[in-house]
Amino acid sequence: MLNSCDDIESLFPPEPEKPREEDCCGSGCSPCVFDIYSKQLSEWESACCKLRENQGKSDAYNTDADTLLSSLQYSPFQLISVTQHAENANIYRFQAVHIIDGKVMKIARNLGFSIGQHLVMRNNKTGTDQGVLTRAYTPISDSKTALQGCFDVLIKLYSNGKMSNFIRNLNLDDIVYWRGPFGDFKYIPNKYKFVFMLCAGTGVTPLYPIARRIVEDETEETFVRLIFSCKRCSEMLLREEIRELAGYWNFTARIFITQDVASAGGYREQFTLGRVTSSVLVEEFSGKPLENVLVLICGTKAFNKDMLNYMQQIGVPSMNIIVF
Repeated sequence: MLNSCDDIESLFPPEPEKPREEDCCGSGCSPCVFDIYSKQLSEWESACCKLRENQGKSDAYNTDADTLLSSLQYSPFQLISVTQHAENANIYRFQAVHIIDGKVMKIARNLGFSIGQHLVMRNNKTGTDQGVLTRAYTPISDSKTALQGCFDVLIKLYSNGKMSNFIRNLNLDDIVYWRGPFGDFKYIPNKYKFVFMLCAGTGVTPLYPIARRIVEDETEETFVRLIFSCKRCSEMLLREEIRELAGYWNFTARIFITQDVASAGGYREQFTLGRVTSSVLVEEFSGKPLENVLVLICGTKAFNKDMLNYMQQIGVPSMNIIVF
């Protein structure tokens, strides 16, 4: 038994790092980096309280230093490949590693995150005018990759983005720190007859793995309908991947191009020039049993707000609507 408060506090898990004001991108991400911090701080305080109450004996928090991913502290991952994907967007593959005495050793073990969950990247620019930045990204890789201690993230780079500048200057074999996973989404196979995915821009990235999981499951009888809005065909993310999903019997997609549809040649997608409006969705949901429909929404703050309002007007039960 531990004899003092100091002894017990030595067993406390590391306190989560508080984001700076500039770490928030202002795009209405859900959850925001401050939402993540608030939740993790609450969990940390609860774990510490249990350790105090039980005189240092508690399984409330896993303090195993060998854990590849932790929601409370950052772990090192090595950048092992960069693949150009679309205009100003690349797929980055990271490998779990241990760093001992300056030596980097790769680890091939299951990372343990689920579809729909995201990880948080931290830049390494401490002590500079850029400061420490964090951003959330959703892995798009399959479970086989995760079993090898790797994950892929699709990241769009912005010309004036602080985190984009950090990522743009990464080199192969560089070490980047991640923590997670975060997100409470859990998909239950065959619970719904229809899954509607309403997304805009980079919002397609967390929904794509869910769609892929559904269509690749031979026991699934769920229909997936993707409604995807982007500015230009050249900026469309996961274009080839969505086209492959359309080869499955239970997946269809409708792509809305808001500015330029001229570059759509060479593909067989169903393009619509314009925005996703209330009338569009009324048509899409017509005749569907709304109590048996799951709606997943991910986009900008304004897009999410509009889609949520449209769903409420149509009459989709609020418990069947999830905003990422």
